[in-house]
Amino acid sequence: MFYNFNFSLINIKNNDSLILEIIINNNYIKRHPFIFEIFNNYFNNFYFLVGNTNYFNLFLDLSNNNYNYKIFDSLNNLIESGELNIKEFFECKIEKIEPHNVTFVISGNFNGFIDSFLYLGNVILENKKIKLKNTNLVYFNDLNSNSKYKVIFKSEDYFKTIEFTTPYNNISFNKPIKGTFTRLPESKFIDDSTPAISRINDGKIEWYSGMANSGEILYEDQFFIINLLSNYSIKKICVYWNANNYPLSYSIIYSCNENDWYNIVRTTNYYIDFISIDNSSVKLDEFETNIQAKYIGIFIDKNQKIYNRFPMRNYVSLIEFIVYE
Repeated sequence: MFYNFNFSLINIKNNDSLILEIIINNNYIKRHPFIFEIFNNYFNNFYFLVGNTNYFNLFLDLSNNNYNYKIFDSLNNLIESGELNIKEFFECKIEKIEPHNVTFVISGNFNGFIDSFLYLGNVILENKKIKLKNTNLVYFNDLNSNSKYKVIFKSEDYFKTIEFTTPYNNISFNKPIKGTFTRLPESKFIDDSTPAISRINDGKIEWYSGMANSGEILYEDQFFIINLLSNYSIKKICVYWNANNYPLSYSIIYSCNENDWYNIVRTTNYYIDFISIDNSSVKLDEFETNIQAKYIGIFIDKNQKIYNRFPMRNYVSLIEFIVYE
C-alpha cells in the first residue's frame, strides 16, 4: 500500500509489527529535527522525533483502523497532515485446537497465495500454500499432545505468527476397565443402568452420580486396571477422590505386558482441594510423570487407613481417573 502526499511518501508494510516507511522530501522541511505524530479517536497519540534524515522507519503495533498523522518541524510548524487506512492483508485465528490437530481460519480481501509454515522449535514440519478466497480453513494434523508449536502465515508483504500449545490427550477415556470399584453410592437418585466402574474413566468429573465406590478395604485389597489397548508414553495423571472418603495412601500401578508391574506410591501429601462442577469438595492428586504403559490403575492395600467422614463406612469413592499422553 502506497500513499502519495505533497511532501512525503508513506509505505505501509504489515508483519508481526506494523512497519511505516516514511520518506520525507527535505526540500519541504528546513528545520531538523522534525516530529511525526500518528493518532485516532481510540488511542493516545504517538510522537516520534526524527533527526536529520529523509528516511524514517517506524515499528508500530496498531490494529486495523483509520489513523491521522501530522508532521511538524522543530519550530512546531505543521508541514503535512493526512490519513492512513491501516488494514491487515489477511487475518488468521485458531478455530479449534485438539491434542493432535489444529484448525485455523484465514480470511482476506486480496486474490493471492499465502504460505503457511508449521514449526516445532526451529524445525519446519510442514508447509502449505493457500489460495486465499474470502475464508479458508487450514488444518495441521498428527501433532504431539502437550507440545508448543508456531505457525507463520506469509504473503509477499505480510506475515503473521501464531503460537499455540496442544492440550493433553486423555488416553484412558472409556477404555476397558476391571476391578473392585463396582458399587454405586447408596441413593435412589443414581441411574444404575451404567456400571459403577465404567464411571471411573468416562471423562466426567461429577460428584456422586459419577462416582464408583470400592469394596470393603478392611477385608480385601481394592483395585482397578484400565487397558489402554496400546503402549503409551504417559505424561500426566489426575485422580479425583470424593473428599468425604479417600485413602491416606495408595499406589498407581502400571505395566506394558500385564506381567511385570511397577508402582508409584501416593499419599495425602500430594492431594489438593478441588471443587467439582456441582460445587462439591474433591481431593485431587495431579502429577506429571514419564512412564510407558499399556495397563494402568490403582491399588489399595487391605486394611489401608482411609479418611472417612462417616465412620461406619469402610470404603473409598473415586470420581475420575485420567491418564494423559
